[in-house]
Amino acid sequence: MAAAFRTEAADSTSPSHESRNPFLVPNYRRWWAASVVSAAGGGIQMVTVPLFITGRVSDDRRAIAIAAALVCSALPGVFLALFGGVIADRFERRRILVRTYTLVAAVSLCYVLLSAGDVGQVWPVFILAGIVGSAAAFTQPARQSMVPQMLGQSQLPNGIILGTVAFMASAHFLGPMAGGLLADGIGLTSGFSAEVVLLALGAVIYSRIATDRPQPSGHSIRRDL
Repeated sequence: MAAAFRTEAADSTSPSHESRNPFLVPNYRRWWAASVVSAAGGGIQMVTVPLFITGRVSDDRRAIAIAAALVCSALPGVFLALFGGVIADRFERRRILVRTYTLVAAVSLCYVLLSAGDVGQVWPVFILAGIVGSAAAFTQPARQSMVPQMLGQSQLPNGIILGTVAFMASAHFLGPMAGGLLADGIGLTSGFSAEVVLLALGAVIYSRIATDRPQPSGHSIRRDL
């Protein structure tokens, strides 16, 4: 797989390669598809988790409970973002993404069980939100830093723009819209189930990307931090 990746990279950076279309590179197509699919799963979760809390907390505590879940999701990124970047530089990014999205899919499966079982407690949400937030601190650096590995200089600007626009649209528009439609039309459990499918599918697509292992820096992780 590493040899295939090097061949693609060499082809995309050769003088005869003049196209600026990043989708000509198979690895980029896989990366783009995985980004869109996994972002949609995360976008659905932006809707389903607050709805889960809303159905289990009284009106006077609902706002603080939703805010607490958001804090639990965002806080790990504050402390782990730098560490996540160092890990992305040191380890194979494809494996980081496969493992973290598999973990997040498992979290969504927990939500399926909580919703299907009509569990009335919301404290598990705070733990699960913390796990998702911790995973995001590793997925974002690994996902973004893969693009320069896959594309030549002429393709890189378009590759970054197309990837960013697609990810944002999927995470903040398509995913939440799908989550709302599923929760309203079929039920909250169906929304969580869709998350599991999309996040797991994203992990599978990421696993199909051929990448090189990063060269060891010879420094400790603490020094790189």
